Amino acid sequence: MRTSQFSALFIAGALATAPSGTVFAEPAPTSSSTPAGATEPTPATAPAPASEEEQYAAREANDKEVANFQGGSSVVIIGGSTLGIVLLVVLIVILL
Repeated sequence: MRTSQFSALFIAGALATAPSGTVFAEPAPTSSSTPAGATEPTPATAPAPASEEEQYAAREANDKEVANFQGGSSVVIIGGSTLGIVLLVVLIVILL
């Protein structure tokens, strides 16, 4: 009897904490507002994208508050699935 209760609790907990299917769904394709035969004009020359390091360096050079940054604060974030697992374990300990 206890094995079936444990199995039912385990399955219910797994289903309760499982991510929904919409998390992994791809975004819906957007319909174009231009007619099928028309094409949108493209710019003659597009600027070459800068590397990620160059973009961060440019932002850092423009921001004067960066010099005053002081790190060191720690934040603990407990997600929903972690909370669900902890509650499931507490429930199992109480029932056994």
